[in-house]
Amino acid sequence: PEPIDDPLFEPLASALWPDGNIAHVARPLDAALVARCEAVARARASRRELVCARGDRALEALFDERFDGELREFLRADIARCVALFCALAGQSHCKVTLASVWTDSCRRFHADYVALRMLCTYAGPGTEFVRDAFVRRHVELDTSRSIEAIAAANAQTLIDPDRVQRAAPGDLLALKGERWPGNGGRGAVHRSPPIEQRAERRLVLTLDVLNPSLGERPPLA
Repeated sequence: PEPIDDPLFEPLASALWPDGNIAHVARPLDAALVARCEAVARARASRRELVCARGDRALEALFDERFDGELREFLRADIARCVALFCALAGQSHCKVTLASVWTDSCRRFHADYVALRMLCTYAGPGTEFVRDAFVRRHVELDTSRSIEAIAAANAQTLIDPDRVQRAAPGDLLALKGERWPGNGGRGAVHRSPPIEQRAERRLVLTLDVLNPSLGERPPLA
């Protein structure tokens, strides 16, 4: 990691400790701001992504007509801050930025990502659910049919204690060390997207990802 002068850096960096893989940093958002983000998410499902440099505020491609000027300015500044934090954690100059309005239960099984590092922030709707290592079974028999029943059975096997599942609130940051972080194979952070379809809920979610499997590589300037 390359520390930066931001009070959120050290709490997020705890995900990178040898005995850690999840950092959850609470950042309560103003209720009116969350409501405006919910309105954006409910307008339609969407997914926009770009490659962004640390310190870059050129994020306009993430937004469309659903975002009013004040909301754009808040998100532009907040996402730029998240990019700077994430790039510092990953030791990279660039990262992939995705802003999505989510309408589906795309990933309702508890799992670990086959990435080096990921950071998430839900601006509207239910936040990402996660489980600390002490309450996870790593080796479970998985039915690959992806039926609702098979996913429920896999989750029941994975969770030692369902009451230990935690959920991020709107605005919170989650840093998740994945399977491809050096030396972390077999112990990536276990999490899932909360089921929302049956309740007709909508989410606005920011995802930050490293660009290269090797954290030592730097991407070319965009």
